[in-house]
Amino acid sequence: MIKASMSSKVESQEGIITRITIGWKYLFKHKGLRIIIIMDLMEAWVGTIWIGAVTLTYVQDALGKGETWWGYINGGYYLGTIIGGILVYRFSKMLQGHLTSFMLFGSAAFGILTFAYGFVSNSFIALLLVLLMGPSYQMRDLAQETMFQNNADEGTLTKILSARSTLVQLIFIASILGIGALTDLIGVRLVYILSGCLLIFSSIFGFINLQLRKKGTSLENENVNY
Repeated sequence: MIKASMSSKVESQEGIITRITIGWKYLFKHKGLRIIIIMDLMEAWVGTIWIGAVTLTYVQDALGKGETWWGYINGGYYLGTIIGGILVYRFSKMLQGHLTSFMLFGSAAFGILTFAYGFVSNSFIALLLVLLMGPSYQMRDLAQETMFQNNADEGTLTKILSARSTLVQLIFIASILGIGALTDLIGVRLVYILSGCLLIFSSIFGFINLQLRKKGTSLENENVNY
């Protein structure tokens, strides 16, 4: 009875490990999804430039404004995201068959806007830029989510998204420390400029692999299982 119980526990643990790792294996085995997750990890690294402490430093040091404008910038970013969600929903049919193109366009636009944001000194222009970032982000995000759904069945999709979320969160946590240290070391302007450069590089990386090397062909198709 004891041996049977121990054997059952071992099998249960192996089952848990298998469920955790299967999503990771699928992500890095599928050529198209592997490119997307690499882009995601690069974008996650600079994601912490939008946390409160960094944006407040930007508003104070780069724009010369106080906490009121910090609220405007944060509110503008989320308002842009809402507007972007509405626009993407309104024109969702246009995305069909062009998911990689829209994802890469949204990623590149987000990077360019972030890069420009680092040079801005006028608070109204800064507010306009963060408003424009919303539609770019939503376009990229929705296209990515749809491609994940296209390339896995319901059971596998949950494991894939869990593995993706774990990887992104790990990078995000490391980024909090890294971006904070960089902000103190080189200044908040340069942090946004370099972040914009990394985002643009991510979109170029995606374009070369998904479009030129045709690794994203299967991502456009619905109900495709690898």
